[in-house]
Amino acid sequence: MVGRSALSRVPLNRKPLAYAIPGNGLAEQALVGGSLNFLTIFNYCVTARVLLSWFPQAQGIAVLRPLFLLVDPYLNVFRGLGLSFAGIDFSVLPAFFLLSASQNALASLGADEVPSHFLPLPPHGVIPRPQPVRTSLNPVPPPFLIDVFGGRRVL
Repeated sequence: MVGRSALSRVPLNRKPLAYAIPGNGLAEQALVGGSLNFLTIFNYCVTARVLLSWFPQAQGIAVLRPLFLLVDPYLNVFRGLGLSFAGIDFSVLPAFFLLSASQNALASLGADEVPSHFLPLPPHGVIPRPQPVRTSLNPVPPPFLIDVFGGRRVL
């Protein structure tokens, strides 16, 4: 089948993945909520690992070894970036940034669009009009400033 795109070979009865998680359903709550809980707990684990890095003898404690085994592969990805300055390792900053960004992106998956009946309405009798857009970089002073100083522009 030369000339056909990859999308044309997809059967028509296949649904897109976006329909697999219906809005406000149990599957969405379990998937999004559970993933957010996992990322939050992992964020706490990364924070604990970073704080324990100030105490080198903590790596010898058997109770803390699962924490090191869980978090160190994630942090080792960012340690290769070479973000050490003045003896301080700043490689945890992009690690926290990526973790926070993925938490925010995952939380937005579970967000719903605001229905139009929840949007505020203008007061009775008021017709909403679009605000004028100024295209000039020089602002025009308000009329009361021109009148107060005898017709001279103040600005």
